Amino acid sequence: DLADTINVLNQQTKQLSESLKAQVEQNTQSIKAIDVSRQQNNQRILDTSRRLSNLENRLNTLERNPSF
Repeated sequence: DLADTINVLNQQTKQLSESLKAQVEQNTQSIKAIDVSRQQNNQRILDTSRRLSNLENRLNTLERNPSF
């Protein structure tokens, strides 16, 4: 009886461990995907900021030199 209980507990522990490993792997992949997306968004923000700064500089130049 005790051996059966131990075997059942060992099997449940194995199943839980496998399930946990799968969840950790899935979460790891999700985090990697989020990180890639975050990096892409940061790059887009930097590019947009750079373009806006260039436009502001051009506008300032035109305002200072209207004949330019």
